[in-house]
Amino acid sequence: LGLPGSLDNAAKAVNLPIEKDGEGQKLMLKMSNAANDNNWTDEDYERLGQYCARDVEVQRELAKVLPPLSAHEQALWVLDQKINNRGIHLDIPTIEAALVIAESEKKNLSSKMQKLIGCSASQVEKIKEWCRSQGYNLTSLAKADMAAALEDEDCPEQVLEVVRIRQEFAKSSTAKLQTMLNGADDDHRIRGTHQFCGAHTRRWA
Repeated sequence: LGLPGSLDNAAKAVNLPIEKDGEGQKLMLKMSNAANDNNWTDEDYERLGQYCARDVEVQRELAKVLPPLSAHEQALWVLDQKINNRGIHLDIPTIEAALVIAESEKKNLSSKMQKLIGCSASQVEKIKEWCRSQGYNLTSLAKADMAAALEDEDCPEQVLEVVRIRQEFAKSSTAKLQTMLNGADDDHRIRGTHQFCGAHTRRWA
């Protein structure tokens, strides 16, 4: 129906008489964070239970006002579940080999950076500081800012070289390799990759 994916926003969008428990959600996030290894009280657990119960109530009320899927959409949803359950096959040996190459290249780039300016390609603040010492104020090493620097005619050649190295080092595409390995099951398939109606246009995400 093009409604927001979050329970809170979906409930608000259809003007439900009941809302998600915002304060309870804060407690839930706090309690589920491994870094917050606190001694939770009985009252905390009781409050958490109330939060969970409210979620069920909001979902129940939402279910009452939403129409069922059409036969066509229901069939699509079933197909989506089949796709997610079957999973996508991954070529694990090739991914592992690509990771080795990527890590080797990152070491080379970092070594190059070390020789040029005396710091690693991962040390963002030091790179920016060095650029300033060369008379060029690179405020950020975000993708768009580095691309802008490379097109800037006033950017000194030595700074351009450093930016190029950092740009290669920071490529996010190689991070996907590790994500694939992390998500793969024992049969080398990754599951749950498709989100049905992930956007309000009803496309997958």
